[in-house]
Amino acid sequence: PLYLGTAGSYGMEMLTIIREGVWAEYDILAAFHPPVGAAVQVRVGANNQIGVPIEATAEKGMGEIVFAGYKEGVRQIAVDVLYKVAPSSGASGTEPAEPTPDVVQQTMLAANAAEKLAQSVRDDADVGKFTGAKGDKGDIGPTGPKGERGEKGDPGKDAVIDTTLSHAGEAADAAEVGKLKEDLDNIISPNLFNPAAAKENVAISSGDGSEMNGFSGWETTDYIPVSKNDVLYFSANNEPTPYSTGAFYDAQKKFISGFGNPNNNNNITVTSDGYARFSFGTSPEKLQIEKGSRTTYVPYGELKIKADVDNVKEDTDNIKAEVSEVKAEVVKIQEDHSNLFNKDTVVKGAVLPDSGYFDTSFSSWETSDYIPVKPGMTLYFSSNQLPIGVVSTGAYFDKDKKYLSPLKDEPLSITIPDGAYFIRFSKNGGLGNTLNTLKIEQHGITKFTPYGELYVTVNESALPSSILPKWKGLKILTLGDSITAMGGVNGWTYWIKQYLLADKVVNVSVAGSTWQDKVASQTYDGNPQPSTNGNVMGNQVQKVLNAKANGEADYQDFNVITFSFGTNDSVDFSVQTKESVESQFITNYAQNNFTVVPIDNVNRQTLAGAMRYGFQKLHEAYPNAVIFMCTPTQECYETFDSIYKKGDFINFVADRLGAETIDTRRCGIRNIYESQTTIDYDHPEQSGAAPIQTDLLDGIHTNENGAKKIAKYNAREIMKYFMIN
Repeated sequence: PLYLGTAGSYGMEMLTIIREGVWAEYDILAAFHPPVGAAVQVRVGANNQIGVPIEATAEKGMGEIVFAGYKEGVRQIAVDVLYKVAPSSGASGTEPAEPTPDVVQQTMLAANAAEKLAQSVRDDADVGKFTGAKGDKGDIGPTGPKGERGEKGDPGKDAVIDTTLSHAGEAADAAEVGKLKEDLDNIISPNLFNPAAAKENVAISSGDGSEMNGFSGWETTDYIPVSKNDVLYFSANNEPTPYSTGAFYDAQKKFISGFGNPNNNNNITVTSDGYARFSFGTSPEKLQIEKGSRTTYVPYGELKIKADVDNVKEDTDNIKAEVSEVKAEVVKIQEDHSNLFNKDTVVKGAVLPDSGYFDTSFSSWETSDYIPVKPGMTLYFSSNQLPIGVVSTGAYFDKDKKYLSPLKDEPLSITIPDGAYFIRFSKNGGLGNTLNTLKIEQHGITKFTPYGELYVTVNESALPSSILPKWKGLKILTLGDSITAMGGVNGWTYWIKQYLLADKVVNVSVAGSTWQDKVASQTYDGNPQPSTNGNVMGNQVQKVLNAKANGEADYQDFNVITFSFGTNDSVDFSVQTKESVESQFITNYAQNNFTVVPIDNVNRQTLAGAMRYGFQKLHEAYPNAVIFMCTPTQECYETFDSIYKKGDFINFVADRLGAETIDTRRCGIRNIYESQTTIDYDHPEQSGAAPIQTDLLDGIHTNENGAKKIAKYNAREIMKYFMIN
């Protein structure tokens, strides 16, 4: 607080008032609320100083000073300023103090003082206090014409003012002003947010519309003129953005109502004429507040036309740069792969390799014309995209087509030696059918294009979206046994990523894994290992769930999930019948009790129970992923009937789950029609010689060819699903 002396003292304290911001425009009154007694008003004069009134310090204790600023149509009241009066026993017998005059009297006193000052200045001027030294005499101006006195006129009539024209003019002016305003609205920025008038680290109170300091990182607008029923839209970086708090004010900027924004709305309807203010929890970049709709960002006060022109210019420059790059790339591709061989200039005869002389007596030969080349250039000869050797004899020539050295036929390509700028070559017996598909080009063999025809490549970005593959960019999760776990080119997951143009394939398969739990009440630790009881499908599922929960990036989202188990499962189909499947889904199905079996109560030692568990757990974790159940491929260590029954049973349970199925057993791998190798990882006692190997390494695990068969088949089924988008 301010300390204003002791109780009963007066005339000692003078306060200096510092005006800042809008307070510089106000006429200011200070109201002193003493510790005891009624408030007293003091007018702040032109010198911005006030004496503390007698009443303010009459009694000890705490008092308040309230400042109010006034101008036409506006009153602004500041927060209280506390002051303290120290205790005193008083001075007995003193005359009572003269009370402070009221505000009207203060104003009259100030006016009288001003009048006396003005009169004093006039008196000083009259006695020459402000008279300076006498100046030089000015030039005499020209004499004007003498005027004549006119005759006395008739008495005047009462003036009549014709308001018709003036009102019509006002209407025309108003219409013109309205049109100009409309035109201005079309070119001026619609942005109502003035960043220069905004306040940082300040929030608007939704309780009374006042400014609240100390809100770090917040930003608050100035007063924005609004009309009732205006709809204001908020955006940052051309994206909708919510405000945090705000308030509406009347024409005198007096608070009407305040509001927060619990629903994160990005627009608001104005409820009254006057002003609005808004605050934002973070300072938005390129903040735009506008009426009626949300448009492209234009800074406050800037012309829309300028912004549009700048944007168009920038876009045009970018397009020009891109076009130039594309042109340069196209020219290079065309130059690199244009066909240098002109079949229409082929002639009968041969070029002699030792002299470069063209001899027409070789009537069974055919020879090219001079073909322009450059030193260091590598040329490829092909027919129907296959490398060929077409040269029996030939020669290099210099810039003047003078013989340089012999051209020897190479199996893949020729490199032009220094000094050579032309080549010719001959073929004994003629070029035959090769003539029409012969291509000579740089940088490798590409599709055939005739001489003079531009070579053009079309990349994916040039294709219409309607013919682009709908499955491109999939994120795939695969679970399974050793056939799926195999890495590199012998693993089908390696190839399916390429066939489907997938973004990623995450493979958690483990060799030796089964669908079914090997022991009752198996605990999943998310770490399935070969040759352990925990090496089961459910533990692979747990590994995935753990990785997702731990925030591992590769496990956050999948479009496709495949289960590929069954080869290692032992199933007694006399016990696990299709009729028994329902017991893993519905309680007491035979008694028409359709209560669903809780997922934790299913018997995961059965194929149906394990499949339901894996499907449901991953469907809950990745509800938008398509889950495919794959049948096992044929293998030579089990009867075909056993593998076939497993596949049928998997399809049946998948139908019950509502899951997609892939009959991978039909991928084309021929199992028993191949011989096993000397290494069999699952059955070493059955290893033997392998005279035939087309798809498998050991009668069960795929080589590269077999991996491609599984990948193509599975990819085709996935493609079918995504063909309709």
